[in-house]
Amino acid sequence: MRLKGRLDLEHGIKQFEIIPLINIIFLLLLFIIFSLIFQSGPGTRVKLPKSAVGSSLKNENIELLITADNSVYFYGDSLTVSGLDTVLKEAAKRNQPVLIKADKSVALSKVTQIWDKARSAGITQVNILSN
Repeated sequence: MRLKGRLDLEHGIKQFEIIPLINIIFLLLLFIIFSLIFQSGPGTRVKLPKSAVGSSLKNENIELLITADNSVYFYGDSLTVSGLDTVLKEAAKRNQPVLIKADKSVALSKVTQIWDKARSAGITQVNILSN
């Protein structure tokens, strides 16, 4: 005696549902895309120079970022010369150290120019970040 359920299994799957498979592939694709987008941090990318000796610094620093095209950024905002002077004077009033993050392709003259502006504003501690 044969059962009807057994007959269906012997002849194989009559219909293959492709819609759930497409949904799963689409979700995997979205997951991969979003994970690649959020993997890189926001802001401007800077390649820091290597350093053999270094120490960790406190988070109380004023961070100035110098990109490869010699643009100066203060926490994501582009600074002009007068804006840089204002930021440095405010940091000097609060006695905060300045941390300069410069791309490795930036000329040393640009870094020393900002360093000198910080010293003339009254900042006593200027640091340069490296890897």
